[in-house]
Amino acid sequence: MKRTLLLLMMLTVLGWTGHAPAAELNLKEGMWEMTFKNEIKGMPMQMPASTVRQCITKKDAVPQEKPEKNQECKITSSKITGDTITWTMQCRSKDSTVDSDGKVTYKGDSSEGISNTTVKQKGQEPMQMKSRWSGKWVGPCK
Repeated sequence: MKRTLLLLMMLTVLGWTGHAPAAELNLKEGMWEMTFKNEIKGMPMQMPASTVRQCITKKDAVPQEKPEKNQECKITSSKITGDTITWTMQCRSKDSTVDSDGKVTYKGDSSEGISNTTVKQKGQEPMQMKSRWSGKWVGPCK
C-alpha cells in the first residue's frame, strides 16, 4: 500500500503534462531535485518525505512523469500567472480515479508547490492527500 500511495502521489504531482510558455517563468533550465511532504487525511501516521530528480527546461517547464501503465491522465485546466503555474488534472484507470489541483512557483533556481488530491478506488472510501514540495536546481540535465 505504501508503494501505491507513493506512486499515486508522484503521478498526481508530476503526472500532468502541460507545456507552459516559459518566457514568463523565472526558471533555470536543468536537473531539478524536488522534495515532497504529504499529508493523508485520516491517516494517523504520515508518509516520510520523498525526493525525486527531473530535467526541467524552458520548453517543458512543467514537471512531468509518465502515468502508470493502464492509467490515462488528462489536464482539465491550466493557467500561468507570472512565475506560477496552476492546474487541475484527472487520471483514470480500470479501478480508480485520481482528481487533483495544484500550483508550482519558480524562483530562478528554486521552486515551491502544493497540490490537493482525491483518490477514488472501487470498493474503498475516497482518500484525500495534500502534498507540499520544494525544488532546487542541481545542475545540467544528464
